[in-house]
Amino acid sequence: MRPCEARVFAALDVVFNWDYKDKFFNARMANTTVVAISCTQADESCFCTSVGSRPDDTQGSDILLSKLKGGGYLAEVSTEKGKALVALAKDAFQPLSGTPDVIPPATVAPAFDAKALEQKQAGKFDSPVWLEQSLRCLGCGACAFVCPACVCFDFQDEADTKQGQRLRAWDSCGMRMFTLHASGHNPRDKQSQRWRQRIYHKFAYCPDRFKTLGCVGCGKCSRACPVDMNLKQHLADAASLG
Repeated sequence: MRPCEARVFAALDVVFNWDYKDKFFNARMANTTVVAISCTQADESCFCTSVGSRPDDTQGSDILLSKLKGGGYLAEVSTEKGKALVALAKDAFQPLSGTPDVIPPATVAPAFDAKALEQKQAGKFDSPVWLEQSLRCLGCGACAFVCPACVCFDFQDEADTKQGQRLRAWDSCGMRMFTLHASGHNPRDKQSQRWRQRIYHKFAYCPDRFKTLGCVGCGKCSRACPVDMNLKQHLADAASLG
């Protein structure tokens, strides 16, 4: 995966382990080794540098690979899991000799100040900007289902007359049914409220409760959006509110 994606495991860990230890998440993480590849290119949707990362960030990966100009990769091994993977494939790795000629990482100019955005949101809950930004939003959930940092889920019971099972299924706070009560009342019955919730969850509530952002700046949401909502631009606009 890419360095921005690798950083997400720290954010997922605090969510799935803040009040009790989630056995499904922890079992998967115990059996996962993360190999990231530095980015040498970026597009208009990327904003990793706005959320405290960079295209060659080592945080979150067990091994970071950076492409060399002469072919091959420089491997930065950061953890015991990374060392174990190297030991399993010794023929794929060679000791470093001389100064590696690494292809420079991509340049991603910061688009906004995440800390300033967090502080601005405290007094902008009723700002018309959330309605303005949401006017194109379809509430389809595409952004949530490609987001590595989204953690919302619900429970579904599947059963017949003899047996049943309870499943945990990914969901999205951007979808109308997410907050629909059995009574028929929906505390977030407008798409602008659901859009605002998505932004506040990632850039205000997560930093306040977990001391980490709920976003890694990968830009996948913008690329997946069928109506071309660009999260980076929306965040920059929100951060510049007076």
